[in-house]
This record gives sequence, C-alpha cells and structure tokens, in this order.
Amino acid sequence: CVVLRGEGTLAFAAGADISEFEKRRSDPDAAKAFDGVLDRALLAIEDSPKPVIAMIHGICFGGGVEISLACDLRYAGGSSLFSIPAARLSIGYAVHGTNKLVATVGHAVAREILFTARRYNAQEALDIGLVNRVLPDGELEAYVRGVAATLADNAPLSIATSKAIIEASVHADPGFLEGRGADPALRRQRGPQGGPPRLHGEAAAGVQGPLRTAYRTISRAAPRTSISYSSPITGGRV
Repeated sequence: CVVLRGEGTLAFAAGADISEFEKRRSDPDAAKAFDGVLDRALLAIEDSPKPVIAMIHGICFGGGVEISLACDLRYAGGSSLFSIPAARLSIGYAVHGTNKLVATVGHAVAREILFTARRYNAQEALDIGLVNRVLPDGELEAYVRGVAATLADNAPLSIATSKAIIEASVHADPGFLEGRGADPALRRQRGPQGGPPRLHGEAAAGVQGPLRTAYRTISRAAPRTSISYSSPITGGRV
C-alpha cells in the first residue's frame, strides 16, 4: 500500500506554479513537455498494482486534485479545501484529469466544479463524492494508517485484480460508469443472465489491453499463481 501526502499539514498539493507558465508553457512543445511530467506521475499512480491512498491535509487545488483523483482512495482532514481554478486562470484543465473527475463525481457536479472554479470545504467534497471520508485533522493520519494496515493484510493479488478492472473501466469511457455510453464505440447491452453491460468493438479492445497488461504484471510478481478471469465487461477471457 502507498500513501501520498503533502509535507506538513498546510497543503496536500496547491497545484502548478502559475508563475512558471510563461517560461515553461510558452509554446506548444514546451506545454506538451510540461504536461508530460504530470501525466507520467499520474499514470505511475494508476498503474501501480498496489492501492494508493491520498491523505489530504489543507489545500488541494488544480493539479493537486488531479493527483488525488489518480489515487484509489481519498481521505481528507476537516479543514481541507478543494478547487480547480482553471476557469479563473484562462487555462484548460487536462483531458485525463477531467475524465477522472467525471468518473468520480459525475458529469453534472464536474461541470459545476470546472465552470465555477469555486472552493469546496471538506464536508462539501464528501457530499459530492470527491473524497471517501472526512476526519478531524488530528485523527486523519491515524485513520489512514489503519486503512493502510487493513489493505496490507488483505490479498494483494485480489486487490491488484480489482484495481486493474476498475481502471480499465474508467479509461474505456467515463460515460460507461453512468451507463450513458457517450463514446460511439461503446454499445450498452446486458450480459448473460442479466449481468453487467458489455463493451464491443474499439471500447472492448481498450479494456482488454490494460487487463492483459495487468495480469502479466501480477503473474510476474507471483509466478506460481495462475490467474484466469472471464471478463463480465467484454465477455472475453484474459
């Protein structure tokens, strides 16, 4: 289990330093390189077979929210604040982060967060599903340590498998989680015996690839363990 936190208790992450934008995002190539640094960090969190917990004290703004969304679980102190101020800064929020935001809180709430650029206190963040739980500031660390210990005691291959399936579903299409099928390649249809909807065509291929990669990773980590999974999402075997 991995726990991410800011140094001290003033901030989890305040987001990018906008004073650097003129120099580091002065042209398309520079902006792409700048964004690539964060993208690689986010993918490292999402692709980790181990569960990642965000322990959020204080400010969690902009890119900090994006980092927290890449984590599997988010626990916040009572004095924490959340905001994505991109609309006030005349910049666009990253596609990847926006997709994760929609998958986490739904498109209606995501619109409010992005359009208004308002600040949400910890209770509001809990109410909209942005965090899993809110604790008094002085109790947050002990609670997170307890959750981490619980996860460490559970079966690592089971957790890694669940994480791989969830991440594959999220990245297939944010609309899939709401049953909206926003992607034209995504056709919603009931599975066998009234099971969950399946993906077809390009969307199915997009899920199967990450699942195969995840199981190869898990198999290398535990070569004596044989894993066979019949995907309720795509109907295929991995």
